Amino acid sequence: VQIEKEAWGDVDGDGLDDVALLDGAGLTLLRNLGSGSFQDVTETAGLGDVDGVRIALLEDVDLDRNVDLLIVDGVGEARLLRGSGAFAFADVTAAFGLDFGQPIVAARFLDHDRDGRPDLQVELADGTLLLHHNLGGGAFRTTTLRPALAGGDAAAADARIAELEAQVAALKEMVEALAGATGDR
Repeated sequence: VQIEKEAWGDVDGDGLDDVALLDGAGLTLLRNLGSGSFQDVTETAGLGDVDGVRIALLEDVDLDRNVDLLIVDGVGEARLLRGSGAFAFADVTAAFGLDFGQPIVAARFLDHDRDGRPDLQVELADGTLLLHHNLGGGAFRTTTLRPALAGGDAAAADARIAELEAQVAALKEMVEALAGATGDR
């Protein structure tokens, strides 16, 4: 689940969804203790020095039943952190062959080819849309889904970001309207 303010997933395998919260300055990882109680495990997880995170995705990338964490910082640099199931993470970005080459402005996991393995789709600052196809065993094959925007400059990237933010705002309004309409019945 990606919401640029929070990401939910069962990090410790106890059947309760834990949450990674983004506040613009850093990332806070909270363990779900049940009954509406949470414990801050950011330092325990080795994430205390992670600053400026604007995207966090929790997903079991390697299907080892431990949730992994993809983080994208304020300048668009991404790291894939492999989870051990005990609120401990190791950086496997290079080992998994994920070299993004330039800043990331959007990211999401999806099963593009329906093989049961989560693939990673990213949009780069120049507008390029890449699919990192999960081959299993910690290997990805990268395919360009959309080439760079004409010019590939910062202004084009800023315009694309603004366009995406407007689309998200419109979708939120539609969801709120639908929720209100459903509640009126």
